[in-house]
Amino acid sequence: VASCIVLGLETLHKANLLYRALSPELVCLDSRGYAVLMEFRLAKLGLEGSTLCGTPEYLAPEQVHNQGHGR
Repeated sequence: VASCIVLGLETLHKANLLYRALSPELVCLDSRGYAVLMEFRLAKLGLEGSTLCGTPEYLAPEQVHNQGHGR
C-alpha cells in the first residue's frame, strides 16, 4: 500500500500537482488490491504552496509551522 501511495504522489509531483489531503480515509484499494488516492478537491497546480488545508491530524510539520510546503 505504501509503495502505491508514494508512486501516486511522485506521479502527481511530476505533473506539478500538490495533493494536499493525504489521510487514511482518502486511500482506497481497487479490485486488484492497489492503493488509489481519492478526493482531489484540495489538489493544487504548482509545486509550492502556503495555504493551510487538509486533515489537521495529518498535516506536514512545515504546514503546521506556517513555513509553506512543496516537494
